[in-house]
Amino acid sequence: MTAGEDEYGYRKFPDSKRQKLESLIFKLVGSVLREARDRVIRAERWRLEEIERKKKEQERGKLAEQIAEEGKKIQELESWVKLGFGPNRHENSLWLSRETILHVLVW
Repeated sequence: MTAGEDEYGYRKFPDSKRQKLESLIFKLVGSVLREARDRVIRAERWRLEEIERKKKEQERGKLAEQIAEEGKKIQELESWVKLGFGPNRHENSLWLSRETILHVLVW
């Protein structure tokens, strides 16, 4: 090996253009790695948001079912009142016993 040669026998020439190209390659590799990392982070964030959306959708479905059940209970109570089992059956007195009211409200 002579002066100015590397271990493979290639000559080394100090070149400012080559140094600039090498620094650009490092910058390019760095930006590609940053972009890959950002994409992984975005994908993970999207996955977590999708899980949260599904949870909220399930909760809304359960609430809709509960609301429908309560609506049925209200309709049942209104039908009892229309049939004359309500407070106006006898003047100024409640005809329904306490147990009947509790049964309708709990049902």
